[in-house]
Amino acid sequence: MRSLLSVFLGAVVLLCATAALGAGVPHKINYQAVLLDDLGDPVTDPVDITFTIHYTEVRGAILWQQTITGIDPDDNGQFSVILGDDITPITDVVLNGEQRWLGIHLPGDPGEMSPRTERSKARAW
Repeated sequence: MRSLLSVFLGAVVLLCATAALGAGVPHKINYQAVLLDDLGDPVTDPVDITFTIHYTEVRGAILWQQTITGIDPDDNGQFSVILGDDITPITDVVLNGEQRWLGIHLPGDPGEMSPRTERSKARAW
């Protein structure tokens, strides 16, 4: 069933929640979405999702990556996660004011979801 999962990005909210401003301070991003299957029904079973940040919309090097395991959507398929934990921080090197693209991959799917989500050139999301 996980190969049939899709994330409905219309409900995505990305916020940067940094504790302080300045070079070298890790960024944390609050990512919220609704997880639906191919029929449009909410997915309520726990799922692992890999998030990546890239230079480009397609292909290109991965600047940052984090897999969050056991994400537990509610009865409507909604979930919220914090990207950029202490083990895989999002640094100023990644969010340096250049355009970035957020990629999402669900286990069982053949590849990353397409298209990637474009982020502005701002230092914070």
